[in-house]
Amino acid sequence: MADMDVVVDQGVAVVRLRADLDMRTAPRLIGQVHDLTRTGVRRVEVDCEDVDFLDSGGVRALLVSLDETGKAGVGFSVRSPSRAVHRVLDLMGLSPLLLN
Repeated sequence: MADMDVVVDQGVAVVRLRADLDMRTAPRLIGQVHDLTRTGVRRVEVDCEDVDFLDSGGVRALLVSLDETGKAGVGFSVRSPSRAVHRVLDLMGLSPLLLN
């Protein structure tokens, strides 16, 4: 996928998004995180440095991913949030939950 890259190193999977995180791309992120939780990784980090737009579908995808990784005993966080992502997460009060 050109808009999503995954690198796994020493048990940490980094999913780097290179597109908006919205209702169009959210299902692919959820599916990717779902698949990663079954590979034995101990942590999933979603890199949002290149995400210029985050809508409610994207926020839902992050929360579903957090829930799914938690149930699997896998750590989860959003890393390198763009200004737009950080702003939305701050406004929704989700920064303490998702940004570690």
